[in-house]
Amino acid sequence: RVWDENRKIILPVVSILNNEEGNISNVVVRIGDSVETLFEKYELMQYTGLHDKNGNEIFEGDIVDWSDKIYIIKWARSFAGFCMSRADFDYERPDIQFESEVIGNVFENKNLLEINDSE
Repeated sequence: RVWDENRKIILPVVSILNNEEGNISNVVVRIGDSVETLFEKYELMQYTGLHDKNGNEIFEGDIVDWSDKIYIIKWARSFAGFCMSRADFDYERPDIQFESEVIGNVFENKNLLEINDSE
């Protein structure tokens, strides 16, 4: 999926197009019954291959609640994989807990990151 900065919505990706150097040049998305190409102001949200406790797909940039703590799903170069990163201080879990629950994402629900939960 992709965050469309112009429309301020998340859209499903149909295809990703690369230029001659192999870099992403644009993204084709589905909007209702039609498709459109985004050339700028978008952020890809990679699917982790995992589901939360309710069966929802977990994507990079999702905000999850696990053990009454708020985490952001991120790609961690140090782990070479996705991790759960605490929203309130610098801590990364190298595993995504299946008991976690997707409660939003960093684009549409930034207010969830303002929660100051106790340790």
